[in-house]
Amino acid sequence: MKNVVNYIVCTVALFVAIVLTCSGGWLSVAGLCFDGLLYVSGDVFPSIWKSFWISNTKILSYFNSL
Repeated sequence: MKNVVNYIVCTVALFVAIVLTCSGGWLSVAGLCFDGLLYVSGDVFPSIWKSFWISNTKILSYFNSL
């Protein structure tokens, strides 16, 4: 259950970062700031992001998308 929650939270955070960055105007600046926060969170919480990338790889390999 912990891995599922971790995967959902990280996926939503990345989705929000992409949407904000691509939206245009001042929201793009907010998106870049949010991208920076995600980058820093990768340095502060590396085990959480490593777990996300491992889960993502397993899901992609299940659907033969690698």
